[in-house]
Amino acid sequence: MLKSKQIQGLDSLRALGVLMVLIYHLFPTVLPGGFIGVDMFFAISGYLTTTLLIQEFRRKRTIALGDFYSRRLRRLLPAMGAMLGLSLSGSLLISSDFRVGIRRQAAAVLGFVTNYFEISGGKSYEDSQLPHLFVHTWTLSIEMHYYIIWAAAIAFVFFCLRKKEAGLALYSARRALTWTAMLLTGVSYLFMRVLTAGVAGGEDPSAGYFATHSHLFPVMLGSLTALHFGYRAKPAWEKAAAKPWLRAACFGVLATGTAGLAAMSLYLSFGAADTYSWGLPAASVTVCLMIIAVRLLQETRPLGEMKIMVWLGTRSFGIYLYHWPLLIIFSQLFREMAESITLWLVPLATLALTLPLAEISFRFIETRFRSGKKSADGFEEEHPKKPFGLRALAAALIVLALLGLSGNALWKEPTVTSLEIELTQERRKLDSEAMQLINDQLLQLTGNPVDSSKKPVAAPPPPVVADGTKKKYPGGVTMLGDSVMLGAATTLRDSIASVKVDAVVSRNMRKGIGVVDSYIENEKMRKNIVIGLSTNVIPASESDLREILDGLRGKEYRVVLVTGYGSKGALAKSIDSFAKALRTFPDDYDFCVVADWGAYAKAHPELLTADRVHLKDGTSRRAYVKIITDALDAVQGKPVS
Repeated sequence: MLKSKQIQGLDSLRALGVLMVLIYHLFPTVLPGGFIGVDMFFAISGYLTTTLLIQEFRRKRTIALGDFYSRRLRRLLPAMGAMLGLSLSGSLLISSDFRVGIRRQAAAVLGFVTNYFEISGGKSYEDSQLPHLFVHTWTLSIEMHYYIIWAAAIAFVFFCLRKKEAGLALYSARRALTWTAMLLTGVSYLFMRVLTAGVAGGEDPSAGYFATHSHLFPVMLGSLTALHFGYRAKPAWEKAAAKPWLRAACFGVLATGTAGLAAMSLYLSFGAADTYSWGLPAASVTVCLMIIAVRLLQETRPLGEMKIMVWLGTRSFGIYLYHWPLLIIFSQLFREMAESITLWLVPLATLALTLPLAEISFRFIETRFRSGKKSADGFEEEHPKKPFGLRALAAALIVLALLGLSGNALWKEPTVTSLEIELTQERRKLDSEAMQLINDQLLQLTGNPVDSSKKPVAAPPPPVVADGTKKKYPGGVTMLGDSVMLGAATTLRDSIASVKVDAVVSRNMRKGIGVVDSYIENEKMRKNIVIGLSTNVIPASESDLREILDGLRGKEYRVVLVTGYGSKGALAKSIDSFAKALRTFPDDYDFCVVADWGAYAKAHPELLTADRVHLKDGTSRRAYVKIITDALDAVQGKPVS
């Protein structure tokens, strides 16, 4: 017989999962694979949900789907609504860029489709430039989709077996559901492998990571575990669990599993192929084995848990909900400070507010919106509703304040970011300059300018400095860049004579290969080349750049390589790693010089926009241009390629 209805040890597993996620988000370089904590949540959720549904059939000989879905919604929606209200209110304190598309983001959260919303927008999971405030709710979308699909499948199987004797019906159902769960697990994993097949080549795996159909397998593995090691006691279990060797084996599984998960979280990373080929499945299987261990220990002497782990486990939902939007908000509030300070201040501030909010959410929201009866199965500890008294007024005032502030945030939703406005203006200036050049050339050759009635051509903007004071370099300058360079395009043109600035949003080094080849083939490449493609870094960026530089050998060019900068997240880590590699390139290519914008931006974060990547204003643009012109001066003393 069971000694306790509540399986002890599961809260500790939840706590371990939420700690991994917290460290991964707050200190991404410390635990690059901490996102496997999400897969721990998935496996535990699948185990508990399946066990609850089977136990309901054992008690009632039926499964009330309506009641099940009602319990799930009461579990999720009130806490999610509070998080939305607080986060939307907090967004008013930071750049309005973070509220672009906020209505659709909020609707996706409440509709449990955040994962597919992010996929449709082409958003990367590790986008550190302007991350969505609610991107973390993609996990709740997968859980809700699982509830809808799997609960209906279990109810259907038991409905078909309703006329059989209880024991036989349960046996037959478990067999049918086992095959179904195995099929769904296999298909989901296959989708994951297909959708992340290009990771090794530098493709973003976010679509495969976000999608329900490709990330369902951890939840289904938990369901498989429940079908055979669920809540129902078996006489053989109690007899076996009493043996010292089995208890020792269970503790060994827990210790080894914890060590294995820690090792995986240190080794894996979001952009690594190993993560999707074996990392996520291995983490999910490990958690399931640990669930089996705590389940067997429950038969004799339940596993003792530390109070702090129980607290973290029971509040893990609130911690997960609040930590991400608070992290974004505090990152922006403190972004003007030195990075050495924000590295610790932002995480500490995030935790200082997340933990009490999680406690409030657990005590006054999550438990109060449940049924008020203690769950007979013991997996959902229900708390009876208590009268609020005078606290009702305070709660109502808080709700009204959050509704007002969040409504204001939704009402004032901007349509585009300030960076998009600026880059669009710069792009138009470049296009205008190109059309004016074509117009002048046609006028010289034919005496007939472009028909302005068909395509009006705006005159190029006047230079900031007189043409005679512009920097001049023999053979002219061709600049190939991404959105960072695009933001400084006008200042570059106004500062350098005979310069061609070709900068495009989202261009990376792989795309740069084709651009360089095209310029050379069409004999449009000028003798001094500036390559500023260090923002949209992919794993192959270094080899792509080497391909470009090797192709320039023997063609008498000089090259300036511009480093990039990003302050947070995996993208920033990639940019920094690529910048370190760029600084070594002059050793292999004597016709190259590095314009180290990355190092300068790191020392002067106040020059950057809210995304901590792009140029903020005229001061930052002039600083960026100064770094490049200094490098162009230096490269004149280098031999040609």
